[in-house]
Amino acid sequence: MPLEPVCPISDIKRILLLTDCSECGEGAIREAISLSSRCDARLYAMAEVSSNPDYEMISPHDFREMEDTAAARLASIKKTAEHFGVACEVILIHGESPYNDTLEQVRRLSIDLIVIERHEYKGIMKWLMRGVVVNVIGVAPCKVLVVPGAARIEGKTVLIATDGSRHSMTAAAEGVGIARRLGSTIIVLSCAGNSYGGEELSEAISNIEIVCKMAEGIPVETLTPVGRPYETILETASSKGVDLIVIGSYGKTGIKELLMGSTTEKVINHAGCAVLVVRDRRRKDS
Repeated sequence: MPLEPVCPISDIKRILLLTDCSECGEGAIREAISLSSRCDARLYAMAEVSSNPDYEMISPHDFREMEDTAAARLASIKKTAEHFGVACEVILIHGESPYNDTLEQVRRLSIDLIVIERHEYKGIMKWLMRGVVVNVIGVAPCKVLVVPGAARIEGKTVLIATDGSRHSMTAAAEGVGIARRLGSTIIVLSCAGNSYGGEELSEAISNIEIVCKMAEGIPVETLTPVGRPYETILETASSKGVDLIVIGSYGKTGIKELLMGSTTEKVINHAGCAVLVVRDRRRKDS
């Protein structure tokens, strides 16, 4: 992100950083600390040690080693945050359900933004960690920032993906606000489906026009590509040097699709840049 002390994301006072205690989450740690500093927000760093009574009884040494590793990682994050003048509280959870435990802390602490590190896991860990991220995003009552590897949010180019749903339009308003505060260029993308022409193209153009009105005075590039939405979003982000994608928590098909493999899920799992997921909280989701 730029060095100017501008808070890019709206209404951020409490940030929760989720870490799995690996050495691959430096990007998420860096961005969480940066946002906490720039938004004058309280930072909470949380890790969870899987708690299974049978496992603890059979392998107490391994369990204590995992616990010590997690505690050391949290202490390191706290030290780094305080070095940059950011107050940080660490939370070490023992539980069997990472996303349920996360949501409990989100509600207890009135968190405004969750920052999650994303790695390229293999095998069963790949599916387990994807499940945690997707479930958190699906039901979290706040914004979620997913940061892969060494991704940096520099605020140069923001990609806003919209399908016209209320969640995506709320995300679009947030994306426009970020671009306005950071002086970013905006790319607004709405997928036209499988062919140019017809109702899908007309709807995509309408979606674009709504966002362009929000972004008056900001440099905007508009795209209505043909293809699968998640593929067009990922290809555009890669080819255009996007450093932040802003997208709704889920689209017109609702939360069930997110939990089974939606555009949002595929984007957060495969994007090379950070992804901010925004939901509309004006009423409960069906």
